[in-house]
Amino acid sequence: GKVSPSRTITYTQKTKVKSKGKFSRPKWMTKKCLIITGIIFGILAIVAIVIPIAIIFSRHGTTSTTTVYTPVYSAYWSLDGNGNDMYSVYNGTISGSWIYYASGSTYFTTGQSLYMYSGTNNFFQMTTYFNLTYQSFTVEMWIYPTTLSGDNPLFSQCTCTSCTSQCLFLIFRSSQLYMGFNFNDLQGSTTFSTNTWYHVSFVYNYQTSQQIIYIDGVQDAIRSSVTTPYLGSNGTIYFGYSILSGSSSQYYGYIDNVALTTRAKSTSEILTDATQIFYYSFDQPNPYYDNGVNHINSTNYNSLTASSGRVKQGIRFTTTSSYFQMYSFSQFGVYNYKPWTFAVWIYPTSVAGVGSVAVPNYYTSGGQMYVTLGYAWGSCEGYVPCTGYQGSMDEFYAYRRELSASEIHSLANP
Repeated sequence: GKVSPSRTITYTQKTKVKSKGKFSRPKWMTKKCLIITGIIFGILAIVAIVIPIAIIFSRHGTTSTTTVYTPVYSAYWSLDGNGNDMYSVYNGTISGSWIYYASGSTYFTTGQSLYMYSGTNNFFQMTTYFNLTYQSFTVEMWIYPTTLSGDNPLFSQCTCTSCTSQCLFLIFRSSQLYMGFNFNDLQGSTTFSTNTWYHVSFVYNYQTSQQIIYIDGVQDAIRSSVTTPYLGSNGTIYFGYSILSGSSSQYYGYIDNVALTTRAKSTSEILTDATQIFYYSFDQPNPYYDNGVNHINSTNYNSLTASSGRVKQGIRFTTTSSYFQMYSFSQFGVYNYKPWTFAVWIYPTSVAGVGSVAVPNYYTSGGQMYVTLGYAWGSCEGYVPCTGYQGSMDEFYAYRRELSASEIHSLANP
């Protein structure tokens, strides 16, 4: 028979053998997962290195600035019959036989002023120490000199008469203003006249090392690079007297509305202080208080009520005889041929040919000037009606100068 060919079948078995020291990757750990994980760890490593380096370099590249706020102290003496500070801190007294508080002898012909008219050793002195050393300050006052000869002190404070920068004196010297710290001084440039009211300001700016003198709000003289600040660590403040010159020098005339503050006022602030007559915001709870620097409050008004204003509250004229009136302005206006500016917001409720919207004014036999809102008081001719204004008013300003166009624009856009 035939012989069948033989067939050999071979079985191969693969056996997984764990080798020592080799990582066996789980099924979930794909190549894509490993790449993403590596990127994340790389980013974290870069952040951990870069941020500390950036912080170190930023500390070296910048300067840390610390702002120190110096408290501001202020005093204001109206000199209306006494030497009290408006804030009841720096009150003063008068000394001498030829000095008193004069009624009506002020720029605004209302209230009182300090009058020194003869003799020696007449002065106003403050009873509480006012620290002015190593800091800025501004001194402002109204003055009416009746005599100008030699040195006439207005304001002083002295620690040592023979030491540099330890005596502060603001004086007339040769009929010009003079500001000094003792051997560290500034001479003014304008020659003054007697029997005339002036607003004068003396500014020392500690930050810019400047001494500045202003007359009626306009800069008269300036000195930069003041070598040493005022160093008087104590001493009494005087008006009309200085211990540096003693009894040989005396101021003769009127002093009124003295203001002192431990900061250097700006040029615009000084101009406002010198030329703004009054400012009534008509805001509650004291709508008839003067919010300006002269504090000339009104007591003449009739049939007025509070209303919504252009800024906060205003006043509403409720009847045809309603009015708001101010007085004591004989120093400005047509009588003395001086410019002036009135500005007020109005909200008329009727314009049917009735009501005086303008600000009428007139003189009495003594030269007094009145400023009235809302009523003509018989001062009407031709097409100017004598009936009362109907509506509301707000933000009433008066200046003893002509305002510029930009200043008018600012008032018109509060």
